[in-house]
Amino acid sequence: MKSLKGRPFLLKILGILFVCAGPQGFVQASNSNESKTTAPGSVPTETTDLAPMFPEALVTLPSADGTENGLAKTALLVDKKERKLRVYEFQGDLPRLVYEVATDLGKREGDKEKTNDHKTPVGLYFLTGKKSPPAIPFDLYGKMAFETDYPNFFDRLAKKTGSGIWLHAVPDTVPLNRGSRGCVVVRNQAIEKIAEYVEPGQTPMLILHEITGLTEDQFKNHRSQYMQKIEKWRLAWEKQDLNQYFQFYDSAFRSEQMNLKKWKKHKENMKKLYGEVQVHLSQPMIVKNKDQIVIRFMQKYQSKQHQDFGEKTIVGKLNAQGELKILSEEWVPREDRRTASQQTGGFMSPSGGSVQNLQYPQPLGE
Repeated sequence: MKSLKGRPFLLKILGILFVCAGPQGFVQASNSNESKTTAPGSVPTETTDLAPMFPEALVTLPSADGTENGLAKTALLVDKKERKLRVYEFQGDLPRLVYEVATDLGKREGDKEKTNDHKTPVGLYFLTGKKSPPAIPFDLYGKMAFETDYPNFFDRLAKKTGSGIWLHAVPDTVPLNRGSRGCVVVRNQAIEKIAEYVEPGQTPMLILHEITGLTEDQFKNHRSQYMQKIEKWRLAWEKQDLNQYFQFYDSAFRSEQMNLKKWKKHKENMKKLYGEVQVHLSQPMIVKNKDQIVIRFMQKYQSKQHQDFGEKTIVGKLNAQGELKILSEEWVPREDRRTASQQTGGFMSPSGGSVQNLQYPQPLGE
């Protein structure tokens, strides 16, 4: 190998390459709008700043190589500050970035509050439906669009108005910096790639002011704390410890036309009717934004008189002490499509310490 002596320019280039590799798997900007698949923790970015390793907002998803059925195994995160859309999946208990692309946002900055304010909302949303031409005009929405559930539970609680917030494409002839009416906008090529990771009705899209990143140790501790919260809730329900169980519910709780007082009466009646119960939860999806949190999982409920299987969605908030306070629950019956072996191993045992088995009884979610 030839000596580098007398070649300061080459040495400078090598020094830059070394720095750009970044710590702990971080990489610097690529000139491409689309990132390549990366190892857990590596987050390529087009900006000059190092991207976060593990996003705080994406607490957990069912593992990409797991056997959970019906739940999303990917999540979309939109960073309004960086104007980037990132697609993540989980490998084991760590998120992995699988795709990243530049995006356009609302013409006006800030969080959407009312109809026609041309702002992109900030919050925890789900992609609810898919549209393509001729159902939508190509010159406005490109090859494809995904509807969101804006205004969501938290938006309605805050009395925000407006509708029609989509993730959609635009033709290549349209600038990607012109500003939208509030939608998240990408190129046609990007929407086709994103569509590979989207399951309408299940895939969350988190729109954040800025993605906050955690180190691997911080993230694992962060995830564990939330898994423990769910497990404590599950155990309180399974043990029929209603005093402990209702510690998890907010005074403003609403579900199935019931307020907290009616919910307590309902649970007391179920305790008398069913006696001993077993509550099993699948590996959950947990996403959060500041004090807002959404949790979704498959649950299996069993008693001598009744059993059911379905999908539970919990909407809650974190109080000043970091305690989970449930604002709403929704339960939808689902067919248990797991094999016999998966039905045995896919859910944690009722007495287990892992938070992979959540459950709730009857047509109301019991």
